[in-house]
Amino acid sequence: MLSPQSIAVVGASAKSRWSQMLMANLNRYGFDGRLSLVNPRGGESFGHAVVTSCREVEGPIDVALLLVPPHAVEAALRDAAAANAKSAVVLASGYAEAGTEGQVAQADLQRLSTELDLPFLGPNGLGFASLVDRRVGWLGHLPPRCRPGSVAIVSQSGNVATSLCGVAARLGIGISHVIATGNEAVVNLVDVMEYIVELDTVRAIGVFAEAIADPKLFLQVANRAAELAKPIVIIKAGRSDLGRRLAQTHTGAMAGNESIIDAAFRSSGVIRVDSLEQLITTAGLIARTGPLRAGGLGMVSVSGGTNDLLADRAEQVNVPLTPLGEEAASRIEREKPAGAVVQNPYDITGGAARNPQAWASAITAMLNDPGYGLVAIGGFEQLSLPDDIEGERIDEERLGWITQAVNNEGASDRAVVLLNAVQDFSGHQVAALADLKVPHILAGIDHGVAAVAHAMTWSSWLRDRSSATVESDETTPVEPSQGIWSEAESLNLLSSLGVPTLPFEIAASGEEAVQAAERLGYPVVAKIASAQISHKTDIGGVQLDLRSREEVAAAFDKLIQAGERHAEATVDGVLIAPMQPEGLDLIVGALRDPQWGLLILIGLGGVHAEAMKVQATRLLPATRQDIVTMLEQLSVPSLLNGLRATEPPTMNQVVDAISAFARFASRAGTPLVSAEINPLRLASNRVAALDGLIEWA
Repeated sequence: MLSPQSIAVVGASAKSRWSQMLMANLNRYGFDGRLSLVNPRGGESFGHAVVTSCREVEGPIDVALLLVPPHAVEAALRDAAAANAKSAVVLASGYAEAGTEGQVAQADLQRLSTELDLPFLGPNGLGFASLVDRRVGWLGHLPPRCRPGSVAIVSQSGNVATSLCGVAARLGIGISHVIATGNEAVVNLVDVMEYIVELDTVRAIGVFAEAIADPKLFLQVANRAAELAKPIVIIKAGRSDLGRRLAQTHTGAMAGNESIIDAAFRSSGVIRVDSLEQLITTAGLIARTGPLRAGGLGMVSVSGGTNDLLADRAEQVNVPLTPLGEEAASRIEREKPAGAVVQNPYDITGGAARNPQAWASAITAMLNDPGYGLVAIGGFEQLSLPDDIEGERIDEERLGWITQAVNNEGASDRAVVLLNAVQDFSGHQVAALADLKVPHILAGIDHGVAAVAHAMTWSSWLRDRSSATVESDETTPVEPSQGIWSEAESLNLLSSLGVPTLPFEIAASGEEAVQAAERLGYPVVAKIASAQISHKTDIGGVQLDLRSREEVAAAFDKLIQAGERHAEATVDGVLIAPMQPEGLDLIVGALRDPQWGLLILIGLGGVHAEAMKVQATRLLPATRQDIVTMLEQLSVPSLLNGLRATEPPTMNQVVDAISAFARFASRAGTPLVSAEINPLRLASNRVAALDGLIEWA
């Protein structure tokens, strides 16, 4: 469908604005395949003869573009199928996005597609354009300056896709394909991504999604993209309650739980951005550079103000501005203009105009400094020549200094970009820069530095992925049960699988509780033991810091009475365990999502839980590095260092415990509904699960 040799335009009319836009796109981008116009009225349009049916078209039809109203779609599809068309695009709206009646009509179209064996994009979609091979079936407006390149755009919204093409055109970023999937009655966004990712002409994929129709396939595509080192950069609508409601009315899509979707994206290396500008800027950057080498950002600029803004933005998005190495600093020092201070970011000052070699020396020094993964060259708001009032003529001499340094032998393994303060390059300047083969343009500090952050994070994830080992093992899978397990059952299983726990005993009488406390050592904690009572503190089912026989015996009686007030609960007795000193509490859980599968969640517990309301989530199986990253996301290393009253455990101990839990959840597989350790106590140089709960399907 996306690279047709033959297109039939059904419903073509010189009076139709959709026909007019399509024909303009075909002419602008030089479609050189076979074009047929179809309309029951016949005649002539746009200088072409018009046939009355697809069956009158000579030769095969690769794609039929249906520019007909909803009531005529079924007949048009049947006519196209009778002519053995391979695929179609349905422009008409008023289907699932329009409510119950529209949903029924869309379901009818799905059945018709199956009956006719005719897949189609849409309805409510604008089609496709393959700019790299001049195959255009786009039924809306495409910006005239949109040029062929290596970034593919896949969007559920045709208007958003058009906007992304416009941003790309202004920034000089080339587009390989643009596809709008609309309501996705038959072909969905992930289907298109699965095809697009394999194309050699595509080096990055930019996605606008209101919902992910096929999460399992999405993860497979993301994994394939990682194998090919092609980034998927996505803006996913539906973070807010209003956004979710609007997504439903726009395409009939149901937006999923955002924390789970975030986890899926992070686990699979998908880059999630917050704006269309960030999407195009990030995809364009990585399409140009590929994965970045390890290292920070180096900056050479003629503007101290630009450097100040860069430093502020870099700190906000965690882009390291690595200090110059000794050799690089020495080289720059030898060639620096008077008054320049050798540092990163480096303000080369206006003195570089009198000493062009200072440019080449500074850039080459940074390019050959192993501390940098990317070097930016800034301060080019003054790209135009002094005698050019309109600011359109490029200072080719100054750009020559840059290309000289960039092409310096030994610097080819570092990425180089031009970074100016705002997005204000003119179309003429963009074209001139492309002709001069200057480095990639990052227009605007805000989105430009954010793109660098995304590129660095993705590149680091890609490196970790190639060397990481998944936290799993080859032993016998966990034998599942059914329903909810008690705390004792859950902790015994977790302990047998390597999760550190405390010793405990179940007492059936007050005397047994006292004997257990004396064996375990005072002080102790006593808890109601019942699989049906999962939230024990809510019913007074926990007694803490018991320090004598009398306190333990009294606590036993209270807990049994609390359990008896719940007729539906089977009380197994009272669990006695050693009381632990205060420390840092984590909540560690595993949860099965019906669409995305098993996830692991880590959150802060105790006094931090309400104050911070932060959790880190990943898909299972998880790597050890995944768990380290999650803990760092929650600031656990610094919180551990802040523990004063007790010797904290090491991060390795914490990661070992959570890794064992992750292995258990991965091994448990489909029968596992959820599992939780609450809390995982980090204190007294040890890590221990103080409570656990497992639920089986």
